[in-house]
Amino acid sequence: MERRISAILLALCLLAACGAERPEPSVLCAATADCVLCKGAGMWAWGQNNVGLISLNTFDMVPIEINRYDSGGELIEENTGTFQIRHIQGGEEGFSASVIEEPDFGYATLTVTLGEDGAMDRGKAAAFLCENCLEDIAPEGEETLRLGVIDFATGKVEAFDRKIRGFGAGDFRIHCDWPEEGEKVELLIFYAPLRYENEA
Repeated sequence: MERRISAILLALCLLAACGAERPEPSVLCAATADCVLCKGAGMWAWGQNNVGLISLNTFDMVPIEINRYDSGGELIEENTGTFQIRHIQGGEEGFSASVIEEPDFGYATLTVTLGEDGAMDRGKAAAFLCENCLEDIAPEGEETLRLGVIDFATGKVEAFDRKIRGFGAGDFRIHCDWPEEGEKVELLIFYAPLRYENEA
């Protein structure tokens, strides 16, 4: 009788284990040679001292032109007396933004609607990123928004976080004004390199 009870308990434990949640398998990342950020190619703004918005699921990138460059990639170091207003879209259903760029004064203001760029999907991002870049942008176990800022001079990406009101990206500072509700964020991006050469 004890053997039967032991056998039944063992069977129940095995059945319970079969229905238990298993940890999600690790995602398969791109090889370093194919990583969008490591190879740094495919975008005309790559290497320029500017930032842009980046979808962390599709890797659509839209540069914000605070420092202006000519068609040969040389920095234009003169005032134009103009500013630019434009609307940008990151993919078919991704983020959209109304942008005012003031290159003479070194800043831009944006009203960004996240659209489908809500939460990041690590599986989708892994198709574009090597393991190191994926962990840098979105450490496993942390919920990351699908939208970030890319520094085109370095290729470094900072994902937006509703709890963070501001951060730096190379020579740029980004101030984020998140409303209590909704899928929008107001951004102020300004060019603010270190003023002095000595290390801080």
